[in-house]
Amino acid sequence: MDNFFISEFQYTEDCIPEYLKRWWSEKLMISYILTALIFLYFLIMLIIRRNFVYLFLEILPVLLLLLIRIKVVRAVKVERERYQVNYGNSVPLMHIEIGRDILYRIEDKEKHLSLSDIKKVLETPNMIVICLRGNLILPVKKTGFMKEDADHCLRYLRNQIGSR
Repeated sequence: MDNFFISEFQYTEDCIPEYLKRWWSEKLMISYILTALIFLYFLIMLIIRRNFVYLFLEILPVLLLLLIRIKVVRAVKVERERYQVNYGNSVPLMHIEIGRDILYRIEDKEKHLSLSDIKKVLETPNMIVICLRGNLILPVKKTGFMKEDADHCLRYLRNQIGSR
């Protein structure tokens, strides 16, 4: 395997909220848009018909947004608990090599993934979030690159998706 990009970083519990919130916001984008449209519809109906039932119905989209927020917070909490079970107080080193395929190693576990498994590549201020088939998420810290850099890696991964 030709490794075009190599990244190595300490996978800490603090990484979890950043990449998971970004993944969930992308996954729930349609829900956010539909909720906003429903809210707007009820607001317009309240203005046009002056029926205060619509004022009550305005609360429903707000509750839906609250439920979505709770779901994301719960997902982060579950992932942190999983981290504690797997790693305890240790801080594992995550090693990722990207070339003709992806190799990632964390502690004594190693996995090879195909570039064709990539569904989407997201970006946060500090991470590249590689979304793969089967709802697998692979976070890569931008500051951890030992070979090449984060911008080139991001472009390479997006080109791989675009070439299919």
